[in-house]
Amino acid sequence: MRRWTNGWRWWALWTLVAALYLAVAVSRGLQACPDGLIRDGICRQMLANQTAGRQGLISSVWWGPASTLSVLPGAFVLRDDAAGLGPVAASAWFGAGVLVLLERALRRRGAGAWRLALVAAVGLDPGFVTECTTGSGAPLTIVLIVAATEALVGWLEERRLRDLVVAGLALGILLATGFDAWGWVGAGILVLVVAELRRHRPGVRGERRAVLILGLLPLLYVLGLWLLLCWLIMGDPFYLLRSLSDPGPGPGHGFALPGPVAAWYGGAMVLAVGNALLAVTRRRHGEVALALLVLGLPASAGLLAGRGLLWSPAPLLAALPALLAFSLGRTLVGRRGAGVLGWAFGVGAVAVCLMMTVQQPFNGQAMEGRASAVESMRSLSALERHVDGPARFAKVFVCGYDSFAFLRDGASPTFVHALDFNFDKAKRDYYGHTLFVLVRRPEQRFAMDSVHRKYPSIFIQGGPDTLYDSDWGEWRLFEMIQPLRTR
Repeated sequence: MRRWTNGWRWWALWTLVAALYLAVAVSRGLQACPDGLIRDGICRQMLANQTAGRQGLISSVWWGPASTLSVLPGAFVLRDDAAGLGPVAASAWFGAGVLVLLERALRRRGAGAWRLALVAAVGLDPGFVTECTTGSGAPLTIVLIVAATEALVGWLEERRLRDLVVAGLALGILLATGFDAWGWVGAGILVLVVAELRRHRPGVRGERRAVLILGLLPLLYVLGLWLLLCWLIMGDPFYLLRSLSDPGPGPGHGFALPGPVAAWYGGAMVLAVGNALLAVTRRRHGEVALALLVLGLPASAGLLAGRGLLWSPAPLLAALPALLAFSLGRTLVGRRGAGVLGWAFGVGAVAVCLMMTVQQPFNGQAMEGRASAVESMRSLSALERHVDGPARFAKVFVCGYDSFAFLRDGASPTFVHALDFNFDKAKRDYYGHTLFVLVRRPEQRFAMDSVHRKYPSIFIQGGPDTLYDSDWGEWRLFEMIQPLRTR
């Protein structure tokens, strides 16, 4: 009965924290970011049994199916959701999960009441609050990172089979959240493999092989399932990886962070390095592995930044405070003065977060350039009048993932989603129509859309047999030139 009661208290706390984040989102006007609107649009297309929804779910490594499916319950329940409540509720739920799992991980390792200060500092981080209140997919990635880290450390320290299973499942699902997390997943695999290879267990035959199979099988299963779905739906099992080999024009601009925010993440990285050196000197495998996993976040972000593919600090840098709090708490447990140091770190971090919120709060535009898609939706009716004026039978192919935000609210049949656009096929399928192509400016992750890979200069020069028509904010409209026909 005690375990049952504690379980209910755990879920009640999770729900309460999620409700607090949702209340913050409502107080800010409940404005979902384009990331959330796009995923919500994909889910609505899936519920309507449309091909575009199935293609959007699996066709790009940058839009992982796990993050999209996390919005599906909200899209199913809130069929007439116009404000983006579904994705915002999902991000608030997973953001609350980060704090609850972090608190349980610290309590499991003997941290005192000072752990609450560390958890509060993570929950008040302005960047983390922004991700949890705007419908972003980052909170799901962060909660999986925390769960995988806690399970890996638990397996190395206590050798509990449940921890190994949870670690494998968390890493597998994390692989399906998107390419942003793949570098850190590699770090988790490396920690598990090296730890098993260095561990000597004479007399236990086949245990090492069984551990590696059980820990890595979920990743192979998830990746294999993703490739299989891509093969069945797109006709090419490696279609999701094509954007990595040829990212198209202008793979994206580097994100710009305010000075205090950059200093906050810089200080967290310095603290993570110092904690890693301390863990190495103590020679405890769990602490060393945890410190390496913390450093894996900025290392993965650095690799993406080196290729010009890091456009936002979320989810990698946004997950850094949570893992750093876990690592610091694990290091302090059992040391003299742990309570004083824990309260000092926690209260100091809370004060810094509150000061950053007051002086220069995070906003969606600083994080990921999120306002453009929402503003573009306002011109949808004007664009429809524009193409329907000279042509009685007009079709506009809206290319790329941003089309799911652009056409989200019951758009006219004049507009068609086009993720894998082909000019010849469009002319055959819509014979006798006046055809237009609407292409978004190739910036940030939208430059990874397949239309920019297949037609590298389409936004500047247009595609084959197209004529420039007009600009609509971040979008450019081209008319497809066709021979005269009797319509």
